[in-house]
Amino acid sequence: MGMGWRSFSRDLLEPLPQKVRESSPLAAPEAEGPSASAFRFSVQPGGYFGARDGWRFQVFANGFGGPLLGGVAGGPSSAGGAQTGLRLDYALGDLVIGAFGRFGSLQAEAGAVSDVGVPFEGRSANGTLAGGGVLMQFSKPRWFVGAALGGDALTTDQPFGISSSNAIGARYSTASVGGSALHLATHVGGRIRLSDRQVLEPSALLTLTSLSLGGATVFDGFTNRFWSVPASSSTVGTADIGVTWRAPLPQGRNLLTPSVRLSWLGAGFLGQVPPNGVTDETALATTLPAGPISQSGGLGLQAGLAYTLKDNTTFFIRGGAGFYGAGTAWDVGGGVQLRWGGSTPVVRRQGEGIRAIHGQSLNAPTGPGQDGGWRALRPLPPSVRKPGSLPLQRPRQRGNRRCPPAAPRRCRHQTSSGPGRPAAGPGCRPDRAPPAPARRC
Repeated sequence: MGMGWRSFSRDLLEPLPQKVRESSPLAAPEAEGPSASAFRFSVQPGGYFGARDGWRFQVFANGFGGPLLGGVAGGPSSAGGAQTGLRLDYALGDLVIGAFGRFGSLQAEAGAVSDVGVPFEGRSANGTLAGGGVLMQFSKPRWFVGAALGGDALTTDQPFGISSSNAIGARYSTASVGGSALHLATHVGGRIRLSDRQVLEPSALLTLTSLSLGGATVFDGFTNRFWSVPASSSTVGTADIGVTWRAPLPQGRNLLTPSVRLSWLGAGFLGQVPPNGVTDETALATTLPAGPISQSGGLGLQAGLAYTLKDNTTFFIRGGAGFYGAGTAWDVGGGVQLRWGGSTPVVRRQGEGIRAIHGQSLNAPTGPGQDGGWRALRPLPPSVRKPGSLPLQRPRQRGNRRCPPAAPRRCRHQTSSGPGRPAAGPGCRPDRAPPAPARRC
Protein backbone atom coordinates (compact mmCIF):
# COMPACT_ATOMS: atom_id res chain seq x y z
CA MET A 1 0.00 0.00 0.00
CA GLY A 2 2.81 2.40 0.85
CA MET A 3 4.57 1.75 -2.48
CA GLY A 4 1.33 2.30 -4.38
CA TRP A 5 0.51 5.55 -2.58
CA ARG A 6 3.97 6.97 -3.27
CA SER A 7 3.78 6.36 -7.01
CA PHE A 8 0.17 7.57 -7.10
CA SER A 9 0.86 10.80 -5.19
CA ARG A 10 3.75 11.62 -7.53
CA ASP A 11 1.35 11.71 -10.49
CA LEU A 12 -1.24 13.46 -8.32
CA LEU A 13 0.87 16.34 -6.98
CA GLU A 14 3.52 17.11 -9.58
CA PRO A 15 2.25 20.06 -11.70
CA LEU A 16 2.25 19.60 -15.45
CA PRO A 17 3.70 22.33 -17.72
CA GLN A 18 1.09 24.76 -19.08
CA LYS A 19 1.40 27.80 -21.35
CA VAL A 20 0.58 31.15 -19.72
CA ARG A 21 -2.30 33.55 -20.42
CA GLU A 22 -1.74 36.30 -22.99
CA SER A 23 -2.53 38.82 -20.25
CA SER A 24 0.17 37.39 -17.93
CA PRO A 25 3.28 39.53 -17.33
CA LEU A 26 5.28 36.37 -18.14
CA ALA A 27 3.72 36.00 -21.62
CA ALA A 28 6.21 36.17 -24.48
CA PRO A 29 5.35 37.85 -27.81
CA GLU A 30 3.83 35.51 -30.39
CA ALA A 31 6.70 34.75 -32.75
CA GLU A 32 4.60 33.17 -35.50
CA GLY A 33 2.05 35.94 -35.90
CA PRO A 34 -1.52 36.31 -34.60
CA SER A 35 -3.15 33.23 -33.08
CA ALA A 36 -6.67 32.40 -31.95
CA SER A 37 -5.21 30.77 -28.81
CA ALA A 38 -5.38 32.68 -25.52
CA PHE A 39 -2.11 31.11 -24.30
CA ARG A 40 1.50 32.10 -24.89
CA PHE A 41 4.97 30.80 -24.13
CA SER A 42 6.58 32.05 -20.92
CA VAL A 43 9.59 34.37 -20.79
CA GLN A 44 11.00 32.24 -17.93
CA PRO A 45 10.84 28.44 -17.53
CA GLY A 46 9.27 28.56 -14.05
CA GLY A 47 6.26 30.38 -15.49
CA TYR A 48 4.99 27.16 -17.09
CA PHE A 49 4.29 25.77 -13.60
CA GLY A 50 2.91 28.89 -11.87
CA ALA A 51 -0.29 30.95 -12.13
CA ARG A 52 -3.26 29.22 -13.78
CA ASP A 53 -6.99 29.55 -14.11
CA GLY A 54 -10.00 27.46 -15.01
CA TRP A 55 -10.88 23.80 -14.65
CA ARG A 56 -8.62 20.82 -15.24
CA PHE A 57 -9.52 17.16 -15.55
CA GLN A 58 -6.80 14.55 -15.48
CA VAL A 59 -6.88 10.80 -16.15
CA PHE A 60 -3.76 8.81 -15.36
CA ALA A 61 -2.56 5.30 -14.57
CA ASN A 62 0.60 3.64 -13.31
CA GLY A 63 2.12 0.34 -12.36
CA PHE A 64 4.77 -0.41 -9.73
CA GLY A 65 6.68 -3.26 -8.13
CA GLY A 66 9.75 -4.22 -6.16
CA PRO A 67 11.19 -5.96 -3.11
CA LEU A 68 9.13 -5.90 0.07
CA LEU A 69 10.67 -7.99 2.84
CA GLY A 70 14.22 -9.12 3.41
CA GLY A 71 15.95 -11.41 5.87
CA VAL A 72 13.46 -14.26 5.56
CA ALA A 73 14.90 -17.75 5.23
CA GLY A 74 14.22 -19.13 1.78
CA GLY A 75 14.01 -15.86 -0.11
CA PRO A 76 12.71 -12.30 -0.04
CA SER A 77 9.15 -11.15 -0.65
CA SER A 78 7.94 -8.70 -3.27
CA ALA A 79 4.92 -6.56 -4.04
CA GLY A 80 3.45 -4.84 -7.06
CA GLY A 81 0.27 -3.48 -8.52
CA ALA A 82 -1.50 -1.23 -11.00
CA GLN A 83 -3.86 1.66 -10.42
CA THR A 84 -5.77 4.34 -12.30
CA GLY A 85 -6.80 7.76 -11.03
CA LEU A 86 -9.05 10.71 -11.86
CA ARG A 87 -8.38 14.27 -10.77
CA LEU A 88 -10.60 17.35 -11.09
CA ASP A 89 -9.37 20.74 -9.89
CA TYR A 90 -10.04 24.45 -10.21
CA ALA A 91 -7.28 27.07 -10.27
CA LEU A 92 -7.53 30.56 -8.79
CA GLY A 93 -4.25 32.15 -9.81
CA ASP A 94 -1.51 30.42 -7.81
CA LEU A 95 -3.96 28.33 -5.74
CA VAL A 96 -5.33 25.00 -6.98
CA ILE A 97 -8.06 23.07 -5.12
CA GLY A 98 -9.31 19.70 -6.29
CA ALA A 99 -10.54 16.18 -5.63
CA PHE A 100 -9.42 12.78 -6.88
CA GLY A 101 -10.45 9.14 -6.99
CA ARG A 102 -8.59 5.93 -7.70
CA PHE A 103 -9.02 2.21 -8.22
CA GLY A 104 -6.28 -0.37 -8.14
CA SER A 105 -5.15 -3.93 -7.65
CA LEU A 106 -2.27 -5.15 -5.48
CA GLN A 107 -0.28 -8.36 -5.33
CA ALA A 108 2.23 -9.57 -2.74
CA GLU A 109 4.42 -12.62 -3.14
CA ALA A 110 5.71 -14.20 0.07
CA GLY A 111 9.04 -15.94 -0.09
CA ALA A 112 9.39 -19.58 0.89
CA VAL A 113 10.35 -20.18 4.54
CA SER A 114 11.44 -23.06 6.70
CA ASP A 115 10.16 -23.28 10.26
CA VAL A 116 10.44 -26.09 12.88
CA GLY A 117 12.05 -28.24 10.22
CA VAL A 118 9.10 -27.91 7.83
CA PRO A 119 9.48 -26.07 4.51
CA PHE A 120 6.61 -23.72 3.66
CA GLU A 121 6.04 -22.71 0.07
CA GLY A 122 5.89 -19.14 -1.01
CA ARG A 123 2.30 -17.92 -1.35
CA SER A 124 0.75 -14.92 -3.06
CA ALA A 125 -1.98 -12.58 -1.90
CA ASN A 126 -4.14 -10.44 -4.18
CA GLY A 127 -6.10 -7.36 -3.21
CA THR A 128 -8.20 -4.55 -4.62
CA LEU A 129 -8.61 -0.97 -3.45
CA ALA A 130 -10.91 1.95 -4.24
CA GLY A 131 -11.09 5.41 -2.72
CA GLY A 132 -10.48 9.10 -3.16
CA GLY A 133 -9.67 12.36 -1.42
CA VAL A 134 -8.87 16.05 -1.74
CA LEU A 135 -5.78 18.05 -2.67
CA MET A 136 -4.48 21.60 -2.52
CA GLN A 137 -1.51 23.21 -4.26
CA PHE A 138 0.10 26.64 -4.23
CA SER A 139 2.61 27.18 -7.02
CA LYS A 140 4.77 30.19 -7.89
CA PRO A 141 7.37 30.37 -10.67
CA ARG A 142 10.11 30.08 -7.99
CA TRP A 143 8.59 27.67 -5.42
CA PHE A 144 5.63 25.37 -4.74
CA VAL A 145 3.89 23.40 -2.01
CA GLY A 146 1.08 20.84 -2.20
CA ALA A 147 -0.72 18.27 -0.08
CA ALA A 148 -3.22 15.45 -0.58
CA LEU A 149 -5.39 13.56 1.91
CA GLY A 150 -7.23 10.40 0.91
CA GLY A 151 -8.64 7.08 2.00
CA ASP A 152 -9.20 3.63 0.49
CA ALA A 153 -11.37 0.64 1.21
CA LEU A 154 -9.66 -2.65 0.35
CA THR A 155 -10.16 -6.38 0.22
CA THR A 156 -7.22 -8.77 0.25
CA ASP A 157 -6.26 -12.41 0.68
CA GLN A 158 -4.80 -13.81 3.89
CA PRO A 159 -2.92 -17.05 3.10
CA PHE A 160 -2.41 -19.74 5.74
CA GLY A 161 0.17 -22.54 5.89
CA ILE A 162 -0.31 -25.11 8.66
CA SER A 163 1.87 -28.07 9.59
CA SER A 164 1.32 -30.62 12.37
CA SER A 165 3.03 -33.78 13.60
CA ASN A 166 0.10 -36.01 12.69
CA ALA A 167 0.30 -35.16 9.00
CA ILE A 168 3.00 -35.05 6.38
CA GLY A 169 3.89 -31.67 4.94
CA ALA A 170 2.07 -28.38 5.20
CA ARG A 171 -1.54 -27.56 4.38
CA TYR A 172 -2.51 -24.27 2.73
CA SER A 173 -5.67 -22.23 2.60
CA THR A 174 -6.61 -18.61 1.92
CA ALA A 175 -9.17 -16.41 3.64
CA SER A 176 -10.45 -13.04 2.51
CA VAL A 177 -10.19 -10.01 4.78
CA GLY A 178 -11.33 -6.41 4.52
CA GLY A 179 -9.60 -3.27 5.64
CA SER A 180 -9.06 0.42 5.15
CA ALA A 181 -6.18 2.81 4.58
CA LEU A 182 -5.67 6.50 5.31
CA HIS A 183 -3.10 8.36 3.22
CA LEU A 184 -1.31 11.69 3.51
CA ALA A 185 1.19 13.17 1.04
CA THR A 186 3.02 16.49 0.90
CA HIS A 187 5.14 17.90 -1.91
CA VAL A 188 7.36 20.96 -1.44
CA GLY A 189 10.24 22.46 -3.41
CA GLY A 190 11.74 25.37 -5.29
CA ARG A 191 12.70 26.28 -8.84
CA ILE A 192 16.11 27.60 -9.89
CA ARG A 193 16.35 29.16 -13.34
CA LEU A 194 19.33 27.81 -15.29
CA SER A 195 18.49 29.50 -18.61
CA ASP A 196 15.48 30.69 -20.60
CA ARG A 197 14.60 27.05 -21.28
CA GLN A 198 15.93 25.13 -18.27
CA VAL A 199 14.92 24.96 -14.62
CA LEU A 200 16.21 22.94 -11.65
CA GLU A 201 13.74 21.80 -8.96
CA PRO A 202 15.02 20.61 -5.58
CA SER A 203 12.00 19.00 -3.92
CA ALA A 204 10.74 16.43 -1.41
CA LEU A 205 7.72 14.12 -1.67
CA LEU A 206 6.77 12.61 1.70
CA THR A 207 3.94 10.10 2.16
CA LEU A 208 2.28 8.35 5.08
CA THR A 209 -0.06 5.34 4.95
CA SER A 210 -1.97 3.97 7.94
CA LEU A 211 -3.35 0.52 7.17
CA SER A 212 -5.93 -1.49 9.15
CA LEU A 213 -6.81 -5.09 8.26
CA GLY A 214 -9.43 -7.35 9.76
CA GLY A 215 -8.61 -10.74 11.23
CA ALA A 216 -8.95 -14.06 9.41
CA THR A 217 -9.75 -17.58 10.70
CA VAL A 218 -9.56 -21.03 9.07
CA PHE A 219 -10.40 -24.52 10.37
CA ASP A 220 -7.81 -27.28 10.21
CA GLY A 221 -9.15 -30.82 10.39
CA PHE A 222 -5.85 -32.51 11.30
CA THR A 223 -5.53 -30.43 14.46
CA ASN A 224 -9.29 -30.04 14.88
CA ARG A 225 -8.81 -26.37 15.66
CA PHE A 226 -9.62 -22.93 14.30
CA TRP A 227 -6.45 -20.95 13.55
CA SER A 228 -6.54 -17.16 13.37
CA VAL A 229 -4.45 -14.20 12.32
CA PRO A 230 -5.66 -11.30 14.47
CA ALA A 231 -6.68 -7.88 13.12
CA SER A 232 -3.75 -5.55 12.63
CA SER A 233 -2.81 -1.91 12.22
CA SER A 234 0.44 -0.59 10.79
CA THR A 235 1.90 2.66 9.48
CA VAL A 236 4.37 3.01 6.61
CA GLY A 237 6.22 6.18 5.61
CA THR A 238 8.08 6.89 2.37
CA ALA A 239 10.38 9.68 1.23
CA ASP A 240 11.55 10.89 -2.17
CA ILE A 241 14.10 13.71 -1.72
CA GLY A 242 16.09 14.95 -4.69
CA VAL A 243 16.39 17.32 -7.62
CA THR A 244 14.59 17.44 -11.00
CA TRP A 245 15.87 19.02 -14.22
CA ARG A 246 13.20 20.27 -16.64
CA ALA A 247 13.56 21.88 -20.07
CA PRO A 248 10.35 23.42 -21.57
CA LEU A 249 11.02 23.56 -25.32
CA PRO A 250 8.64 25.37 -27.75
CA GLN A 251 7.67 23.20 -30.71
CA GLY A 252 5.73 25.42 -33.12
CA ARG A 253 2.79 26.56 -30.98
CA ASN A 254 3.09 23.51 -28.68
CA LEU A 255 5.41 22.79 -25.75
CA LEU A 256 7.64 19.74 -25.20
CA THR A 257 9.05 19.27 -21.69
CA PRO A 258 11.54 16.47 -20.91
CA SER A 259 12.59 15.93 -17.29
CA VAL A 260 15.07 13.83 -15.29
CA ARG A 261 15.08 13.32 -11.51
CA LEU A 262 17.79 11.97 -9.19
CA SER A 263 16.73 11.32 -5.59
CA TRP A 264 17.14 9.38 -2.37
CA LEU A 265 14.28 6.97 -1.71
CA GLY A 266 13.30 5.58 1.66
CA ALA A 267 10.52 3.49 3.19
CA GLY A 268 9.87 1.90 6.56
CA PHE A 269 7.42 1.12 9.30
CA LEU A 270 6.66 4.02 11.61
CA GLY A 271 5.46 2.83 14.99
CA GLN A 272 3.13 -0.14 14.62
CA VAL A 273 4.21 -3.26 12.72
CA PRO A 274 1.83 -6.01 11.51
CA PRO A 275 1.75 -9.03 13.85
CA ASN A 276 3.32 -12.24 12.58
CA GLY A 277 1.68 -14.64 15.04
CA VAL A 278 -0.96 -17.30 14.37
CA THR A 279 -3.03 -18.56 17.28
CA ASP A 280 -5.77 -21.09 18.01
CA GLU A 281 -7.26 -18.56 20.49
CA THR A 282 -6.39 -20.87 23.43
CA ALA A 283 -2.87 -21.77 24.48
CA LEU A 284 -1.30 -22.80 21.22
CA ALA A 285 0.45 -20.21 19.08
CA THR A 286 3.27 -19.99 16.58
CA THR A 287 5.39 -17.15 15.33
CA LEU A 288 6.07 -16.78 11.63
CA PRO A 289 9.51 -15.62 10.52
CA ALA A 290 9.54 -12.14 9.06
CA GLY A 291 12.04 -9.46 8.15
CA PRO A 292 12.14 -5.66 7.95
CA ILE A 293 11.05 -3.70 4.91
CA SER A 294 14.06 -3.88 2.62
CA GLN A 295 13.34 -0.51 1.01
CA SER A 296 14.94 1.31 3.91
CA GLY A 297 17.05 3.43 1.56
CA GLY A 298 18.08 3.53 -2.09
CA LEU A 299 18.91 5.65 -5.12
CA GLY A 300 16.05 6.75 -7.38
CA LEU A 301 16.30 7.67 -11.06
CA GLN A 302 13.23 8.88 -12.94
CA ALA A 303 12.52 10.39 -16.35
CA GLY A 304 9.44 11.99 -17.87
CA LEU A 305 8.11 13.66 -20.99
CA ALA A 306 5.14 16.06 -21.26
CA TYR A 307 3.63 17.45 -24.47
CA THR A 308 1.38 20.51 -24.12
CA LEU A 309 -0.83 21.59 -27.02
CA LYS A 310 -1.66 25.22 -27.80
CA ASP A 311 -4.97 24.94 -25.90
CA ASN A 312 -3.08 23.56 -22.83
CA THR A 313 -4.20 19.95 -23.26
CA THR A 314 -1.24 17.97 -21.90
CA PHE A 315 -0.11 14.37 -22.48
CA PHE A 316 2.57 12.91 -20.22
CA ILE A 317 4.53 9.71 -19.50
CA ARG A 318 6.85 8.89 -16.60
CA GLY A 319 9.06 6.02 -15.57
CA GLY A 320 11.66 5.30 -12.94
CA ALA A 321 13.61 2.81 -10.86
CA GLY A 322 14.75 2.56 -7.25
CA PHE A 323 18.00 0.73 -6.59
CA TYR A 324 18.08 -0.94 -3.16
CA GLY A 325 20.33 -3.47 -1.49
CA ALA A 326 17.63 -6.16 -1.74
CA GLY A 327 16.73 -5.50 -5.38
CA THR A 328 15.31 -2.96 -7.82
CA ALA A 329 11.89 -1.35 -7.56
CA TRP A 330 10.18 0.24 -10.56
CA ASP A 331 7.20 2.36 -11.49
CA VAL A 332 5.85 3.61 -14.82
CA GLY A 333 2.79 5.67 -15.73
CA GLY A 334 1.19 8.33 -17.88
CA GLY A 335 -2.02 10.14 -18.69
CA VAL A 336 -3.73 13.19 -20.17
CA GLN A 337 -4.95 16.48 -18.71
CA LEU A 338 -7.75 18.60 -20.24
CA ARG A 339 -8.41 22.27 -19.48
CA TRP A 340 -11.42 24.57 -19.91
CA GLY A 341 -13.04 27.71 -18.44
CA GLY A 342 -11.30 30.53 -16.62
CA SER A 343 -10.63 33.99 -18.03
CA THR A 344 -12.45 35.33 -21.10
CA PRO A 345 -10.46 34.18 -24.14
CA VAL A 346 -8.81 36.68 -26.44
CA VAL A 347 -11.08 37.86 -29.28
CA ARG A 348 -9.35 38.87 -32.49
CA ARG A 349 -11.02 40.35 -35.59
CA GLN A 350 -9.35 40.16 -38.94
CA GLY A 351 -8.00 43.52 -40.05
CA GLU A 352 -8.41 45.13 -36.63
CA GLY A 353 -6.09 45.44 -33.63
CA ILE A 354 -8.81 44.63 -31.10
CA ARG A 355 -8.63 42.41 -28.07
CA ALA A 356 -11.08 42.00 -25.21
CA ILE A 357 -9.98 40.69 -21.84
CA HIS A 358 -12.24 40.72 -18.76
CA GLY A 359 -14.60 43.24 -20.36
CA GLN A 360 -11.79 45.62 -21.39
CA SER A 361 -11.45 46.84 -24.97
CA LEU A 362 -8.10 48.01 -26.30
CA ASN A 363 -8.13 49.28 -29.89
CA ALA A 364 -4.94 50.20 -31.69
CA PRO A 365 -4.53 51.58 -35.22
CA THR A 366 -3.64 48.86 -37.67
CA GLY A 367 -2.07 50.80 -40.52
CA PRO A 368 -0.34 54.04 -41.47
CA GLY A 369 -2.32 57.20 -41.51
CA GLN A 370 -4.46 56.13 -38.53
CA ASP A 371 -2.89 58.17 -35.74
CA GLY A 372 0.29 56.03 -35.63
CA GLY A 373 -0.34 55.21 -31.96
CA TRP A 374 -2.97 54.57 -29.30
CA ARG A 375 -6.05 56.77 -29.46
CA ALA A 376 -7.72 58.57 -26.61
CA LEU A 377 -9.76 56.16 -24.49
CA ARG A 378 -13.19 56.50 -22.99
CA PRO A 379 -15.17 54.31 -20.54
CA LEU A 380 -16.97 51.20 -21.70
CA PRO A 381 -20.71 51.23 -20.96
CA PRO A 382 -21.72 49.19 -17.86
CA SER A 383 -23.76 46.81 -20.03
CA VAL A 384 -20.55 45.74 -21.82
CA ARG A 385 -18.18 45.55 -18.85
CA LYS A 386 -17.74 42.30 -16.95
CA PRO A 387 -18.88 42.68 -13.31
CA GLY A 388 -15.93 43.68 -11.16
CA SER A 389 -13.73 44.84 -14.03
CA LEU A 390 -12.19 48.29 -14.14
CA PRO A 391 -13.99 50.96 -16.19
CA LEU A 392 -11.17 51.16 -18.72
CA GLN A 393 -11.39 53.21 -21.87
CA ARG A 394 -11.90 52.61 -25.52
CA PRO A 395 -11.28 54.85 -28.54
CA ARG A 396 -13.96 56.95 -30.13
CA GLN A 397 -15.51 55.13 -33.00
CA ARG A 398 -18.47 55.18 -35.36
CA GLY A 399 -20.65 52.11 -35.51
CA ASN A 400 -18.52 49.11 -34.71
CA ARG A 401 -15.16 50.09 -36.27
CA ARG A 402 -12.89 53.10 -36.65
CA CYS A 403 -13.29 55.27 -39.75
CA PRO A 404 -10.08 56.35 -41.50
CA PRO A 405 -9.81 60.07 -42.45
CA ALA A 406 -11.54 60.98 -45.68
CA ALA A 407 -9.37 61.63 -48.73
CA PRO A 408 -9.89 65.05 -50.42
CA ARG A 409 -11.94 65.18 -53.62
CA ARG A 410 -10.76 66.98 -56.64
CA CYS A 411 -12.90 68.33 -59.48
CA ARG A 412 -11.93 67.78 -63.05
CA HIS A 413 -11.05 71.03 -64.89
CA GLN A 414 -11.98 71.74 -68.49
CA THR A 415 -10.54 74.49 -70.63
CA SER A 416 -13.82 74.83 -72.55
CA SER A 417 -15.35 76.73 -69.59
CA GLY A 418 -12.43 79.05 -69.42
CA PRO A 419 -8.84 78.79 -68.28
CA GLY A 420 -8.62 77.20 -64.80
CA ARG A 421 -12.37 77.02 -64.31
CA PRO A 422 -13.88 73.77 -62.95
CA ALA A 423 -16.57 72.02 -64.84
CA ALA A 424 -20.03 71.88 -63.30
CA GLY A 425 -21.22 68.50 -62.20
CA PRO A 426 -22.75 66.58 -59.31
CA GLY A 427 -21.11 67.61 -56.05
CA CYS A 428 -18.83 70.16 -57.75
CA ARG A 429 -19.44 73.88 -57.91
CA PRO A 430 -17.19 76.38 -59.64
CA ASP A 431 -17.19 78.87 -56.75
CA ARG A 432 -16.28 76.56 -53.77
CA ALA A 433 -14.26 73.48 -52.81
CA PRO A 434 -15.97 70.16 -53.49
CA PRO A 435 -17.63 68.65 -50.42
CA ALA A 436 -16.49 65.31 -49.01
CA PRO A 437 -18.82 62.40 -49.77
CA ALA A 438 -20.86 60.95 -46.92
CA ARG A 439 -19.23 57.95 -45.30
CA ARG A 440 -20.71 55.18 -43.18
CA CYS A 441 -18.63 52.82 -41.07
